[in-house]
Amino acid sequence: MFLRTISPFYAPSRQSVIFPIHAFRLNTGRITLPAACTGMARRCVEISTRWAAKRVQWGQPVGKHAAIADKLARMAADSFAMEAMVHYVSALVDRDKH
Repeated sequence: MFLRTISPFYAPSRQSVIFPIHAFRLNTGRITLPAACTGMARRCVEISTRWAAKRVQWGQPVGKHAAIADKLARMAADSFAMEAMVHYVSALVDRDKH
């Protein structure tokens, strides 16, 4: 309550105009950040898979070893799940906008 009496920026009419703009920016950020992280995760899977195919250890590519193959599979599955969630949330947002 104290800030309302002192702050020159507080005006109910101004807040009612500015709040939807900030809410829109927050909602946009809530979608774009996970989408960017999903793209980076997909790229990491691609780089890791390429490296595992080229790197040879004990006479065979590292990707053929069970531990590395399991790790790559988990990375791919997590990346796929992230991508599916981003598509789902984006579809929900698009549906609400129209």
